[in-house]
Amino acid sequence: MVEQFLKSDRNWLYVVGDNNRYLGAISLHSIKDMLHQSDSLGVVIAADLADDAFKFVTPADRLADTMDKFWEQRCERLPVVKDPNSRQLIGWISKRDLIGVYSQEILRKRQLLGHFVVTEDGEKRDAYVELPEGFELRAVELPPH
Repeated sequence: MVEQFLKSDRNWLYVVGDNNRYLGAISLHSIKDMLHQSDSLGVVIAADLADDAFKFVTPADRLADTMDKFWEQRCERLPVVKDPNSRQLIGWISKRDLIGVYSQEILRKRQLLGHFVVTEDGEKRDAYVELPEGFELRAVELPPH
């Protein structure tokens, strides 16, 4: 768990069980507290530190409900599960994503985002770049040379 926090810029890590079932989230602060108890580090597992009350959303949740969950949880990202019964983790939503959707849907503000998959230290992550008005993003095939 410590290695995972060191490799990412996240304050929370999601814990999953069988079939990618979301079990909760571990706070960076709970790990920092454990570092003072170095004799326990070898026996503590993710399930021991997971906060099973950490909020999640589903693809069917309304924008307002998602905003409320962000307010209650005080985090930058929320896990997205397939449905509340299976709790199968399918992704996450960030405050940035939410603000972007809010701007487009509620304020009718046009935003064009370019989506890229970036690989760093063998791990893939999504990256979004806002394109200025009048710009567009195209895929261009390059010759092998």
